[in-house]
Amino acid sequence: MRIDLSNSLKQQKRATRFWQTSVFVTTVAIVMLAVASFGFGIYTHRSGMVGKVGASVGVIKEQHVHLIPKIAAGLMAEPKHLSINIKFKHFQTLSAARDAAVANNALVVTGDDYVPASIDFDGELVPVKLRLKGDHIDHLQGDKWSFRIRVKGDGSLFGMKQFSLHHPMTRNYASEWLYHEALRREDVISLRYDFVNVSVNGKDLGIYALEEHFEKRLVENRRRREGPIIRFDESPAWDEYTQQGIEFPESRKNGVGSLSVAKVDSFETERWISSDETRRLHDRAVSMLETFRRGDATTSEVFDIDRLATYFALTELMGAQHGSRWINIRFYYNPITSRLEPIGFDGNAGQQIKSLCYFQRPNWTQSPELLAVFEAGLNFYELLYRDPEFVEQYLKRLKEVSTDSYLDQLMSESREDLSKHLGVIYKDFPGYRFDQEVFYRNAKYIRSVISPKRVVAAFSPPPVAGQDVSVSVSNVQGLPVTVIGVTIDDVSLAMQPTELTLSGKKPLECATYQDVSIKIPEDLQIPEKDPPILRLRAQIAGTDEIIESEIGSWSAVSDRTIRNDLVRRAANVETFEFLSRDEEKKEIRVKRGEWTIDKDMILPSGYRVRCESGTTLHLTKSALILSHSPVTFLGSEADPILVDSPDATGQGFIVFNAKGDSTLDHVMFHNLTTASRPSWGLTGAVSFHESTVFISHCKFVGASSEDALNIIRSEFSIEDSLLANTFSDALDCDFCSGEIKNSEFVECGNDGIDVSGSSVTVKNVRLRQVGDKAISIGENSSMVIDQITVNEANVAVACKDLSQLTGGGIVVNTANVGFAAFQKKPEFGGGTIRITDVELNDVKATYLIEPNSSVMIDKQQIMPNREKLKEDLY
Repeated sequence: MRIDLSNSLKQQKRATRFWQTSVFVTTVAIVMLAVASFGFGIYTHRSGMVGKVGASVGVIKEQHVHLIPKIAAGLMAEPKHLSINIKFKHFQTLSAARDAAVANNALVVTGDDYVPASIDFDGELVPVKLRLKGDHIDHLQGDKWSFRIRVKGDGSLFGMKQFSLHHPMTRNYASEWLYHEALRREDVISLRYDFVNVSVNGKDLGIYALEEHFEKRLVENRRRREGPIIRFDESPAWDEYTQQGIEFPESRKNGVGSLSVAKVDSFETERWISSDETRRLHDRAVSMLETFRRGDATTSEVFDIDRLATYFALTELMGAQHGSRWINIRFYYNPITSRLEPIGFDGNAGQQIKSLCYFQRPNWTQSPELLAVFEAGLNFYELLYRDPEFVEQYLKRLKEVSTDSYLDQLMSESREDLSKHLGVIYKDFPGYRFDQEVFYRNAKYIRSVISPKRVVAAFSPPPVAGQDVSVSVSNVQGLPVTVIGVTIDDVSLAMQPTELTLSGKKPLECATYQDVSIKIPEDLQIPEKDPPILRLRAQIAGTDEIIESEIGSWSAVSDRTIRNDLVRRAANVETFEFLSRDEEKKEIRVKRGEWTIDKDMILPSGYRVRCESGTTLHLTKSALILSHSPVTFLGSEADPILVDSPDATGQGFIVFNAKGDSTLDHVMFHNLTTASRPSWGLTGAVSFHESTVFISHCKFVGASSEDALNIIRSEFSIEDSLLANTFSDALDCDFCSGEIKNSEFVECGNDGIDVSGSSVTVKNVRLRQVGDKAISIGENSSMVIDQITVNEANVAVACKDLSQLTGGGIVVNTANVGFAAFQKKPEFGGGTIRITDVELNDVKATYLIEPNSSVMIDKQQIMPNREKLKEDLY
């Protein structure tokens, strides 16, 4: 049955007018009832009945006072409206699936459950396919069913290819939006989450939550390079639940739905395994999670533990632990860092937590319900918290986010958007109460756990002047503790070992003791009747709070595959005779001279790497230089530094996640190529990742890589430099901010300057003999230009995908295309160009502009003149 769209819209408008009239009448009635209640209260007070009905009147009045402004906010809200149209036969298919799910008390879906449909949004009809979604049948109550939606073809909606629509209640309304906002602020991958009005076949179903699904636009929107998104397959767990869990809730399960046997699965699997290159990334992501599950790699070896720790800390603060369970959590494989990053999802935020995830492990909980779950196999939390490095970072982040000031700032920065979302929610659910106090209570609970008054028990024999004393120490609570010292009368004593870390004590475990030795000073006066008190000083791992405990007078009766990955390999400074390390200055120096490097040089973090003028480094036999510390390479005009590859196999120069600013001055990089290592996504002959760099008087020549210079998520400046004779792009900036001044780009095989998700200033720059685009600005970038010359290029300037080009002073001599403004990726929009002082000579097509883009040259608007420009340029 084909639905008449115009008739559906009329029905929606009539329904909306009826609803608004009903709300108005209801509001008036509530006000009148409140006044009557107040008058009745006066009468009961005067008549002596106040003791019987006073409490009831107070409750009614309080509810009315809070309800009226919510109704008003709902009336003023203007949510986006999605009108979904489904043919009758396809709607019947969905209805049958819904009835079966209700009968089985769970929804089990497959890839074949999708039916075709369309969505009308702002007059644009978007073809989609959709299915029911939700594991539990709370997603299928009444007419308000939950849907998983995929946009067909190359289109997208709200910048998304896939998303879900569900009742706001199923994720706890606005609390879930605030959870994603909290993750976003900390650069942990979160989903786009919104509240919209939905109608199906002309029937207004009210307000739904719209939640982004898992595909490449998700990670790109969060400023990451595309990589696989993986998970543990939860479908066998739901099969086991429907077969055994519902009918026999307290009985032991057969284990087919446990973590120990769940397949490591990926989203968009067919696309990821369609080519050798993407298959390698897919297989590496899957094998890393599998290696972790088998216990062959630690949490810190597999995951980005900074973001994983932040994820868990915020998950607990926001009461969103539901999303951290193994059946719900998803991971993005970052091809640059070769680490898995968590993705916030299905937190059901806003719950009051009763335990940290750290304690939700076998032998760490006395909850019968949780113990029954643990019987089925491995425990995800147990695997994660085996790693002391991750636990320390996790507790550190818990300490930081559990302060009231942290929450105050989150609520303050989110208040405006939160109010808008609440207004939309109140449109359908005026009785909903957003409770921010639950977050403050969670913070208070977290503080109570990670800052206990007592952390250790310690005993020793009475101290004797001039003698060594053995102190027996036990951790008496669940978090790991570091013993950092012993004092007597506020005097610190020498202790061996100088530090001692004790694992957390399990609830049913007896205290176990370890010994430290302390030296009692010879000159210490110790009276027999009232000896001085020994005190032990300790810290919860990852925190800086020192907790002292009195020492009582009682004497107590073991390399897997991923470890070979380049980013995980140990530093090897000592294997190069021309490197020297100064621990006092925290410097690594390259001695002046000419040196051949025929194996990978790995430089550790925590230092500064210095190289003097006149030094030459020959990279041979596919060797590379990887520094985890900032570099200072200072050559001179007369005596530059040279990094080259005589045999053309040298795989580049990389500064990776360095804590500090790097400087390159009078350095030439010649004849280098990309680090072609398994599952590593770097594309530059010279690369800087999350590492600020200042480049001046440098040359990047003869690179046989995708990018001669690749700068990622970094601040930078390039001045008085040359990039020439490149196989492909000369400079590629991804998610950066910086400037390029007084520099030349010559004989570039592909693009000269390519920026994505970046903000860049380009001043007094010349580009010559560029194979494709002299300047390419994409993916919501902004560029300001001042005096640019382009000689011989395919396209002088391409501005695309919501990017903006401003400034002035550009001369183009000989090009097929002068300026192109268009949309390349469906999740973005067109490009915007606003420049002055333009001179074009020998340019075949001066302007190519799509209708959704805007170009103004010398204050004159240039009209669109081309459709589907992407097909012509790519």
